[in-house]
Amino acid sequence: MTLNTDKMTHSVYNNLAILAWVVTFLLMIASGPMIYKGLVLKSEDLCSIDEELKELEFFKNCDFDNFKNTAWTLWIIVVASLGFVTIVSIVQTALAFTEKRILKRVLFSFVSLLSIASCVAIGYFFFQLYNTRFNPPKPVWRNLHFDMIKSLEQNFKSDNVNSNDGKSNEWNMLFFNFECCGVDNVYGTTNDFDTTSWCTTSGSCQKTNSQIPKSCCKNENEFDYETAHSNCHASVNPGTYHEKGSYSVIKREIKKRRKEVHKAFDDFLASAITVGMLMVTYGALEIAFLILVFCEQCKKSTETNPTTAQNHTQHSSTRNNTSTDTVNNVHEQINERTHVTPM
Repeated sequence: MTLNTDKMTHSVYNNLAILAWVVTFLLMIASGPMIYKGLVLKSEDLCSIDEELKELEFFKNCDFDNFKNTAWTLWIIVVASLGFVTIVSIVQTALAFTEKRILKRVLFSFVSLLSIASCVAIGYFFFQLYNTRFNPPKPVWRNLHFDMIKSLEQNFKSDNVNSNDGKSNEWNMLFFNFECCGVDNVYGTTNDFDTTSWCTTSGSCQKTNSQIPKSCCKNENEFDYETAHSNCHASVNPGTYHEKGSYSVIKREIKKRRKEVHKAFDDFLASAITVGMLMVTYGALEIAFLILVFCEQCKKSTETNPTTAQNHTQHSSTRNNTSTDTVNNVHEQINERTHVTPM
């Protein structure tokens, strides 16, 4: 009976080791997209509208960093859990092929500790997932408009994209890249540039050679803008320049960026939920493993104790029979001596 129990326990070890590896590989496959997206989110500047507009800092109400930190925390938990799961699967495989009882007990204890740690990690993962919220404050457009007007007045000093002032250069690149001009729409010689140092202190506007920057002219770029026709930057003739103001462009880009980050958040959460469900499955398998092994050990102990008691009873009975036979033999010898006839 003990032999059958050992075979059954060994079969449990084998089956659970196979299941552990199946779930481990599924978890690795499911975690791949989440791990990749987490790395992308960590390295990407979610608040950036354009790589060439970093110094303008119009997107001051960006709260995407909170989401990035939460996503990175979930990423670390998943990677750590994958490490735990892989180690547990290796140990369970070792249990299936180990015959020594002492080593089995050590490995079983190790699996138990790792299983508890995995369950804690799974619980913390879902706690973080449940508390993850993506609701950054909406930009106050009035404040955005005020900040842009103020920035243009203080920072636009030249229509040269290679000047020594980085923010002035970025304003020009903004006009080139997004085909706009000023902050509000430009309809003539009176516009947002009238209050800039480019017009009030020094520059081609101050010298009345230009009313708008050459970077506002149509069909021009940062390489050939210096040859822009005077009908555009000096006369400001309709159709020769971009009338659209940069405020509407930046507002549009901010809304677009928010949608992109929202989508990235939804994709990340979808991957996280898939990984979480597989982690729950793995945790259930580990609990089943511990319960089954514990039950098999209890059954084995129960079967061993009656056998030992029976052997002890048989041994005691044999000893009693031997003692009785010895006493009877002594009595017979005494009786024989008593009835002997004297010579």
